[in-house]
Amino acid sequence: MSLNLRLDDDRASALREHARREGVGPHAAVLRAVDEYLSATDRRARVRRTARQQAEIWRELPDRLKWGPTRRPGPHKPPRPPTSRAPRPTT
Repeated sequence: MSLNLRLDDDRASALREHARREGVGPHAAVLRAVDEYLSATDRRARVRRTARQQAEIWRELPDRLKWGPTRRPGPHKPPRPPTSRAPRPTT
């Protein structure tokens, strides 16, 4: 596939500088950017799909635990550590 990429002066300059720092040509830098974009969007799609599947699997859990459809547990709060106060002296 052939593609023309038109960049404004600022982007073209930034691309050349980035490619120089990476030790590659502008073409290779653009290919890397496309690969990273495709990988990231694929990963997000897989996470969303898995989240939907898990939400469906566990949808009935609150009802099975007898929390009822409207009563949900609040955020978990860890227990407070015991206080290390010295006993009060008696007078």
